[in-house]
Amino acid sequence: MTIGISAFVVSLLTVAQLAAQPAERPRSKAWTDPEGDMIDRLQAVAGASLAPCARITTEDPPLTRATLKLATECVSKSAAARQPAIAIIHLRGMDSWIAYGLVSTVGGELHWFHYDSDVTGGGDVPWLTEGRCERLRLRKRRGVGQTFSCST
Repeated sequence: MTIGISAFVVSLLTVAQLAAQPAERPRSKAWTDPEGDMIDRLQAVAGASLAPCARITTEDPPLTRATLKLATECVSKSAAARQPAIAIIHLRGMDSWIAYGLVSTVGGELHWFHYDSDVTGGGDVPWLTEGRCERLRLRKRRGVGQTFSCST
C-alpha cells in the first residue's frame, strides 16, 4: 500500500511540474513561411501587392547573366511603369531561409533587398534590409558568381 501511495504522489508531482512549464511559444510566420513573411514585408515597402518577375534559385543550374538580366529588366520596367514587382534570388542558408533581389514601388522607385528568416540561427529572428537602387549594374563576383549591385 505504501508503494502505491508513493507512486501516486510521484505521479501527481510529475503532472504538476509538466503543467507548470511554460507552453512552447508559437512560431512566427518567418519560421513557418519565410518567403510569405518576406513578401509581406516587401509589399509594405512597395505600397501594394507585388507582381512576380522572377524567382531564382542559385544552386542548380547556376545563375547565368542572361537569367539575372531578364529578372532585373522586368523589375526595372515595372518601376518605370510605377507597378510593384519583385525578383527573388534564393540562396542556400545554413540554418535559415535567405534571399535577395529587387522590388519596384508604386512611386516608381527601385529597391534592393536582403532577407534572412533567422539571423540568429535558431531564435526565430527575421531580418529584412532594403534600400533605394538608383544605378543597377550586373556583375560577376569571385566566389559568388553572377549578381547585381546598386548605387544611390
